[in-house]
Amino acid sequence: YVSDQRKQARILKDKELIDTINKSLRIANKKMNNLEKDYSDAQKNLKYVDYGQLLYMAQADYVPGMKEIEVEGTTIPLDNKLTLVENANRYFKKYRKAKQAITTLAELINKTKYEITYLEKKRLDIENGSARDLMELKEELVINGYLKGKSQKAGKKQKSIKKKSVMNIQKELCIQQPHWQWLMAVI
Repeated sequence: YVSDQRKQARILKDKELIDTINKSLRIANKKMNNLEKDYSDAQKNLKYVDYGQLLYMAQADYVPGMKEIEVEGTTIPLDNKLTLVENANRYFKKYRKAKQAITTLAELINKTKYEITYLEKKRLDIENGSARDLMELKEELVINGYLKGKSQKAGKKQKSIKKKSVMNIQKELCIQQPHWQWLMAVI
């Protein structure tokens, strides 16, 4: 009877860990979808540099109050409250914003891909690990912020544990390897 209770307790703990990992995976996958959508939108907004350049070329054809202008076969929407130069500068600003977003989003996408790979690996570790492995895994998940520690649940002050970022874990796993090699090492 006691061994059955221990077995049940272990199954519940395993389930709790798996549920936590699955929840984190769902969040990371949703984040990845949103990042990819934003990246795609930013790619589409790179056309605004052409709009700005075309507007500068079309200064002779501009009549104040126009809602759009056709330049070299391209119809460019205008804000009729702004001058042609102000409209061009508005498009250049949108272009710069899109260009910066692409750089930032590319980094975030790579970090999120790594996080998804990390969490999938940890889910496999739970399924295949011993009781000791599960304890170590639980500690690692607490340190990385996926689980709350015992003292955090009780509301007591906890000694400050330096939270390891995903990038620090990457460095620990594969020091001085190109990014694609450490990713392959994790898989």
